[in-house]
Amino acid sequence: MGLKILLIGIIIAIIIYEGNEFLNVTGLLSYPVANKAKNGCQYIKGFSGGGAEDITKISENFAVTGGDKRHELWEKKNGPENVPNGGIFLIDLEMDNVYQFKIRNFPQNRKFHPHGIYYNHESKILSVINHGYDGIPSRIEQFKLDVSNVKEPVANHIRSLVVETEHNGVINDNIQISDDEYIVTQYLSQPDPLKGRQNHTLLQKLKGSLKILFNLKSTFVLHCSFKSQYKLEKEVQMECQRIEGTYGTMMNGITWDRNKEVVVADTVDKKLYFYQLQQDKAKNQILQLKKIIPSSYLIDNIEFDKFYNQYIGGGIGRAIEHLQYSANSEAYPADKPYWASVDVVKKDENGEIGQLKNILVEERAILGCSSALLYKNKVYLGSWTDTQIAVCQL
Repeated sequence: MGLKILLIGIIIAIIIYEGNEFLNVTGLLSYPVANKAKNGCQYIKGFSGGGAEDITKISENFAVTGGDKRHELWEKKNGPENVPNGGIFLIDLEMDNVYQFKIRNFPQNRKFHPHGIYYNHESKILSVINHGYDGIPSRIEQFKLDVSNVKEPVANHIRSLVVETEHNGVINDNIQISDDEYIVTQYLSQPDPLKGRQNHTLLQKLKGSLKILFNLKSTFVLHCSFKSQYKLEKEVQMECQRIEGTYGTMMNGITWDRNKEVVVADTVDKKLYFYQLQQDKAKNQILQLKKIIPSSYLIDNIEFDKFYNQYIGGGIGRAIEHLQYSANSEAYPADKPYWASVDVVKKDENGEIGQLKNILVEERAILGCSSALLYKNKVYLGSWTDTQIAVCQL
């Protein structure tokens, strides 16, 4: 009874404090405007890895994603004990075929639950955020990819780059800016317990939720690095520090143009932050804000597509459906909407940022849209929770 009264009080406080404008901004009351694919959306065959939370191109015709049962991992009791290891998957964008990477040399005593990914086109190294919940904090796993045989791709594990406990479970996405440096987003304000998110106390859960609901700028971007003399070791400790001027409500996906422009999506605040990378500055001052562009809806992951010279971001249309699904996924009605949205921002031949354009808003193309990728007239949608990958024909 006391908990119900507390929750009612929180809801009343939110309405008094923020009013309908806040509820509309986060999509709790507002209703998306459909921008449907001309020829509809469907699941592609052959993917069985759980949610494809983040998707990135490794060539003009191929993309990579990490698959995992993240809803069970994060939202279910004993999730880390019950959820099997996730995987890495290769997507043939021309034929819509999916092939699972054979992972070699991964530590046998460690779990693998992939989250945000980044691909270095020069070194062919894939960097994958891994929330193992296996006794040590989250880490960035480095894999050398071999796709010489696309039907039997191989991911050779190089090393694990471990972050401090204060970032466990809440680092989200990454970019690699040098051999031993990363920029990483932290999308939640308080770390997960080492054994899993459901080990938070009720007070900790309420505290984290209130920070988001009251739109407090309590998440941020990190500069993380490791000492080059430890490169030959399989498990290396990273040192991370917050970058000044990068605070947001939910600093989520991150990408860059492989030059000096870094873009971060604040999902809840519906904004894209464009930064100038200044590698000659102190590590906690390495990003200088250039521009802020409002997004159409709640962008989760954002990628720079060098083949189309544009940024593309995918996410959900309304927060209310995310909350309802997270609370009870088994009871989520089959005919209930779970809106997905895709935005693009083109760069001109001089590198200038253009206008943001929404190219897709679908009512139920996929459950829990978290990423998007464009290939010719097709938009691919990944998800933090759905068991499939959707493709929509524009």
